[in-house]
Amino acid sequence: MFNKFLAILIFCCGSVFAQETDPFGYQKLNSEVSFKVKKLDEPGPTVILIHGGGGVRSMHNLDVWSYILTGWGYNAVIIDMFSGRGLGDLTKNGQRLSFRTRAKDVTELAKYISTQPWHKGGIGTIGFSQGGSTVFALGKDDDQTLIKAGIAYYPACAYEGPAYTPSIPTQMHLAMKDDLSNPALCGINFFLKKHDVHRYENASHVFDVAAEKRVTPSGNVIWYDRDAHMLSNDRTKAFLDKYLIQ
Repeated sequence: MFNKFLAILIFCCGSVFAQETDPFGYQKLNSEVSFKVKKLDEPGPTVILIHGGGGVRSMHNLDVWSYILTGWGYNAVIIDMFSGRGLGDLTKNGQRLSFRTRAKDVTELAKYISTQPWHKGGIGTIGFSQGGSTVFALGKDDDQTLIKAGIAYYPACAYEGPAYTPSIPTQMHLAMKDDLSNPALCGINFFLKKHDVHRYENASHVFDVAAEKRVTPSGNVIWYDRDAHMLSNDRTKAFLDKYLIQ
């Protein structure tokens, strides 16, 4: 009798064991990592959005990117690698989390995504600032096979730079007037020839976030560059479509 009732309940209401979400819409992958999903109406490929050193509620507007990605035909999954570990803004408090650990977190999330009914096709990543460096760490892992492409926006190459021969196709968006993540540290043209590299001559850090020109608490100057934003979006979509659409 109970089994019959349970079957009816699941048929009507979905699994009774569905994971709970926090007030911001995140659910736990494990005790240290959580994530938030914005799904398509039909199964499709998925992009994992990787936050920078400031965490998921920093200045990179990951929720806006989720809407952009679903508009392009991708499920969007934001990963949170800090909150479960009790980490705050690493750019201010001196705390550290290795990029190898961050890459492992992303790989574990990709494994979960690959089992979900809303996912079909390839899995890609977009990382911002230190999240871009996490993309580079993924490109140094020859063992992972689920992630098919990585995109790094204004990566923090001082912490983790690109591989000479990345294990996944990697696109890079460098802001040439970035005084927070120095693009010169990401390598010269010869070293980067196996990456899809794009440089934006008048762009600063977080050039894709529409906001007034401002000075950060650390004294860095950042501003919105509409031309760089639009062009990088077009290049990002083309890169994802090339490697994730099956």
